[in-house]
Amino acid sequence: MDALAGRLGLVVLESDQVLEPEMRRALPEDVDYHVARVRYTGVHEAGLAAATRGVARAIRTLLPVHPDVIVWACTSASFYRGRRSHEALLNRLALLAPGVPTFTASAAVVRTLRRLHAVRLGVVAPYPPEINARLATFLQEEGFVVDRLLALYDRAVDDDTLQRTPGPRIREAIEAVARDADAVLVSCTGLATLPLLDAVTEAVGRPVVSSNAAILAEALAALPSPGPVRGFHALLRALALRTA
Repeated sequence: MDALAGRLGLVVLESDQVLEPEMRRALPEDVDYHVARVRYTGVHEAGLAAATRGVARAIRTLLPVHPDVIVWACTSASFYRGRRSHEALLNRLALLAPGVPTFTASAAVVRTLRRLHAVRLGVVAPYPPEINARLATFLQEEGFVVDRLLALYDRAVDDDTLQRTPGPRIREAIEAVARDADAVLVSCTGLATLPLLDAVTEAVGRPVVSSNAAILAEALAALPSPGPVRGFHALLRALALRTA
């Protein structure tokens, strides 16, 4: 492999079994990544707050490997307290890693949707009702119209169950919310989405953005000249990024 184009620092939940494999399969060969994990007790306010408190220590453990960009890669933990709290979190991340671009999964989602000029959204999410409601509020605060939000589960489920959500179930949900939307958002880094994106984007005829795809797009946009992405292309073509 030639010289690295960059290093990505990922702060993930301790239970993550999806984001790392998806990044491994999709990142260009000349982009490396390093991972730090935070304690996580569940998708509820106390669990999300505790996870966010662990981010500072996680970032400190990443800094010695000199990452070129760092992401707090949990969508719900970055949106659940609303837009103003999210902006404060972004400011805090910047202070924790001076000189290193930092962002959250929620910031990646918002920026990617804006780059696609999407306003009216169909949303698919695996959260319990109270967190789904906070997601809708956050998106509305960011200027989007939530046309329809489809919950993959009607209650909180454990992380193993969430991360094993079948691809056909996710695709069916995407198709159900897409008709009147400018774009579809699949929220949660625990959902395996990258292998689905090309086919389902073609099927529904509009962009489909997942948390993991948005993280990938935002991270690559922060690097000066990364190589081609491997494995899925439709979203990155829409964003004018290179693909293999």
